Amino acid sequence: MNTHGASQCPEHRHRQIKFGNRSRRRWRSVRVLVVVALLFAALIPMAAGAATTQPQPGVSQRTNQPAAAQEVQQDAGLIAEEYDVSVETVLNRLQHEEVVAGLIAEWAAVYPNGYAGAYHADGFVAASVVMWVGTVPRAVSAQAAPHGVSLSFDTSSPISANAYDQLARDAAALLASTGHSEAIVEPSPKTKSLDVIVRGDDSAAPRLDATRLSLKTLLPVGVTSNVTERDGQLVDSATRTFHGGAKIHDANRSSRYCTSAFAVTRAQDDGLITAGHCTRMTRYKIPLDGRVRTLTEEGLHLGSQGDIGWYSFSGTPSPIFYIGDGRYDTRTLTGMRRESGFSTNQRVCFYGRASNERDCGSLKAWNLCITYSGATVCNIARVTLDDVQVQEGDSGGPWYIGSTAVGITAARVSGSTTAYFTPVEAALNRYGLDLVYG
Repeated sequence: MNTHGASQCPEHRHRQIKFGNRSRRRWRSVRVLVVVALLFAALIPMAAGAATTQPQPGVSQRTNQPAAAQEVQQDAGLIAEEYDVSVETVLNRLQHEEVVAGLIAEWAAVYPNGYAGAYHADGFVAASVVMWVGTVPRAVSAQAAPHGVSLSFDTSSPISANAYDQLARDAAALLASTGHSEAIVEPSPKTKSLDVIVRGDDSAAPRLDATRLSLKTLLPVGVTSNVTERDGQLVDSATRTFHGGAKIHDANRSSRYCTSAFAVTRAQDDGLITAGHCTRMTRYKIPLDGRVRTLTEEGLHLGSQGDIGWYSFSGTPSPIFYIGDGRYDTRTLTGMRRESGFSTNQRVCFYGRASNERDCGSLKAWNLCITYSGATVCNIARVTLDDVQVQEGDSGGPWYIGSTAVGITAARVSGSTTAYFTPVEAALNRYGLDLVYG
């Protein structure tokens, strides 16, 4: 698993376009955004209304809020170009996902032993399925009806979402204790299975059949396991050897750097959150003029809550985060999506300083546990990006939709569009932080 380890590539390479055929589609951007602007007010009146207000900068715990209209317009235009579908289709899907995220987050909190997960239809159909253990309470069905979303319930789930989370953690701990130096443990409520990948060329690990047998002892009735092996490093971190989306680097080696995610505050301390494997990143590079400011390492965590780091600074935290290297390539943070609002095939977007391009993708799984470099890291989400491969130096960067914070880049599978992030909510809970909103 690549955690985006340090690279010696010269910094000018960051500006190269990494999006395959993205560059030859850019001539359509203006046309797409004009169409989006005309459509969006009719499709998402709540979000459009929110965009007309000018809230004072401050700190709050705004979760699962409708994303600001202009920012969602931009994301919809990007996605529409990528898949050659209409902007209206994308906006309908994003509106649907926003409503469903709010509903399932509440159900996960109120019915922790009943709610088992959710997934959206493939493609851009605005329809979703919520998985449940046993009979769905009448209050849940009644709550969904007024929203007018296409939502059905699958009541065949053997265990709850919380139980799948714990199962993944137990499996990861078992694998680490039996000699597996690297492993990916992914709960899949949709298929009622636990999907596990171990490193095949790990000479210290037990044979594959022995691993399968040991994992079976953990499985509850109705849940199966799928254990496979793969040679070579499974994943790697995205580390490159007072806004989010900015470059932070090692004081002694500027070629070793990460990306900041979002600005945070705690009591009298202001700072930035990033990935926990981004160690010694005590220098912050101001995006527009290249000047450097000092950061202080406050906390690094690689474990049960994810891959989380936070650094403090002396200065004013900004709700603005970068999604590019231009003066206007920014978003103003207005909310946060809770992990309990995640669902399969939900759209999320990403930015990192090394790839230096933003891209969107589909959330495929969460509550993963990954073992590598002697550590087991849980509470990780997996995304398949549309076009970009996460690069060394993108670690710690922001995941978002519209102007809503979603995650912090944790790792990648080298040579593919598979990427991993830690939910932002986990970072706030770990260190008692608040996001800075505008």
